[in-house]
Amino acid sequence: MLTAPKNKAVLWHCSAGKDRAGFGTALVLTALGVDKKTIYKDFLLSNKYRKQTNDAALAALKKKGASKTELKNNYYGLIVEKQYLDQAYNDASKHYGSMSGFLHKGLGLTSSDINRLRTKYLEK
Repeated sequence: MLTAPKNKAVLWHCSAGKDRAGFGTALVLTALGVDKKTIYKDFLLSNKYRKQTNDAALAALKKKGASKTELKNNYYGLIVEKQYLDQAYNDASKHYGSMSGFLHKGLGLTSSDINRLRTKYLEK
């Protein structure tokens, strides 16, 4: 993101766009100084925007004869939950003091890198 041309979009994704991409987004938002409540709200929006796709996937499994247990297990693989992000924050705090500490010590971002991200992606 630091090397992307100015005024150009950056796109990242994973297979469903919710787990790895969701956590990556939480990291970027943390680097940009976004409050934790907003980060959680954004993360959990995946459930809203993926609902139709998730419902269709579960309906297809049900049509193929999936058991209630299989449907339940697949359901939890299709959604995100608050505790997923809680665990990431807890692990970051345990090993690096905070999520910001993880950005610096775990990912090697410098204060200069963080300032450059904020200058590049935040409006004044």
